[in-house]
Amino acid sequence: MNTLIRHARAIYCEPGSHPHNQPQIAADSTNPALPTDIRIRDGVITEIGTQLLPADDEQIIDASGCVVWPGLVNTHHHLAQSVLKGVPEGLNQALGDWLGSVPYRFWPKISPKLMYHAARLGLYELLRSGATTCADHHYLYHANSSPEVEDAVWAAATS
Repeated sequence: MNTLIRHARAIYCEPGSHPHNQPQIAADSTNPALPTDIRIRDGVITEIGTQLLPADDEQIIDASGCVVWPGLVNTHHHLAQSVLKGVPEGLNQALGDWLGSVPYRFWPKISPKLMYHAARLGLYELLRSGATTCADHHYLYHANSSPEVEDAVWAAATS
């Protein structure tokens, strides 16, 4: 699919790549940034500019009043912990105590199906906060772990 995002009011541009020759971070009455367009062809940004003309095969998205920004990268996440938030035994504990009361205690009970849903939930939460890339630190292995638990993380990420 090919897409043209038009009229974005806030976008990061390298200095010198925009008509104002400044990074365009925000628009207000003192910084009237030009609306910016982004062309995406076959999943790759191919052009950033102003007043780009749409091609016949492009879906047009009107981003007037919207922020367009590169996706954030989360380099340290624990997707399995997405289903372990708010466990009462772990509230207000120091890290070492929390590890013993929550993840280490519940890890043997996490099936491949639950791991899949935990990873999906964690990935949804990351997307909602602007992260489009994640490095998962899957560290809780136990004597009865199976490769299917690890495979569930990959399945969640690719579904």
